[in-house]
Amino acid sequence: MTVMKVKPFVCCILVASFMSAACTMPPTDTTDEKSLPTIASPLAGATVTRPTQAPQAPARQTTQVASCPQPERKALETVFPPITITDVIAFSAEGLQLIELNTNVITRIYSTTASSPDMASNLSWSPDGRRIAFVHGNAVPVICAKGYLAVADLQSGRVHVLSESARNLTRPAWSPDGARLATVDRDSGHLLIIDVSARRVVTASAASATPAPPVWFDGNRVAYLRTVRREGRPTADLVVQDPNESAFMVLARDIRANEFALSPARTQLAYYAGSLRIVDLQSGEWQAYGAEPAERPQWSPDNRSLLLKRGMAGLFVIQSGSPDVRQLDVLGLPAPAQGWFSDSRRIAILIGPEGKLPTLGVYDIATRQLQELPVTVYPPWDFAVNPQAR
Repeated sequence: MTVMKVKPFVCCILVASFMSAACTMPPTDTTDEKSLPTIASPLAGATVTRPTQAPQAPARQTTQVASCPQPERKALETVFPPITITDVIAFSAEGLQLIELNTNVITRIYSTTASSPDMASNLSWSPDGRRIAFVHGNAVPVICAKGYLAVADLQSGRVHVLSESARNLTRPAWSPDGARLATVDRDSGHLLIIDVSARRVVTASAASATPAPPVWFDGNRVAYLRTVRREGRPTADLVVQDPNESAFMVLARDIRANEFALSPARTQLAYYAGSLRIVDLQSGEWQAYGAEPAERPQWSPDNRSLLLKRGMAGLFVIQSGSPDVRQLDVLGLPAPAQGWFSDSRRIAILIGPEGKLPTLGVYDIATRQLQELPVTVYPPWDFAVNPQAR
């Protein structure tokens, strides 16, 4: 383990007017960062540098697949039985379903058909646990990744479609007040802000975001990975930006994997840059935890533990401030996410024998007990624990 003290820094740049949506890969930001100012704290304000011209870079072309069918929007025009409890896990299974943890009762939010084998992915609960956002799209996500952004309201029993057209979107992130969603269009690199009640995109940033899901840093600013060019090569910086402004500040540079994790209190940052690093955003101190890539890092609700996966080695937990990495005695299958419960003690994982569809399991880190739930999870093997589940 390496422990270093580094000076935190923040860089700001003014980017010209927002670009319109386009079906291209995110271009590289070619701004000369040596001309950018730095300040003492990553949470402080900053002076904005105003370049005479917005940085331009040639857009990378995407391969168009003629055989890709458009997802069927009408599949989302459905009504389901209202649910008043929040002790549930949402999971993808021929559409979208919920399982109540105390009774194992399953509620189907919407179903797909043989003629429309679309799927639900990128599941994301609202902070109050009453709504879940997801992307309804094609069943071949690597080739045909476009889908509709939608929100299911548990209290009303209705699904609302938020996007007018199908897009290649990342997992959406809810604002703290539950009024907006942030997501990235992977094709254009735009950071999109959606007003949930108005059901429309209200902000689209310049096209420089990587395909990593964004996170709300606070009530106004969003943290996301931004493509830059440094020393003649493309890389990514983690930046924080108010989508209504062109200035942004840099929290970390040269992130090598399209993943990062901010603690709920926004005091710690985990990311991979040749090693897994955990940074104290207030002091600037960071610790390194080996060169093995860290997949799907996720902080516990109490800010004390970081859950991550390291390939076939399984699941690991790092206690905040500890030099130790604890391997859990449960493997957990590859999945878009693992989910903490609100008690910061249990996690939801995918389990099952190789070659078969996995099931959901609830693992207690303290007691090392595993409870298997009677549900099968279908591709894309996505699930999400309600943040209010106990």
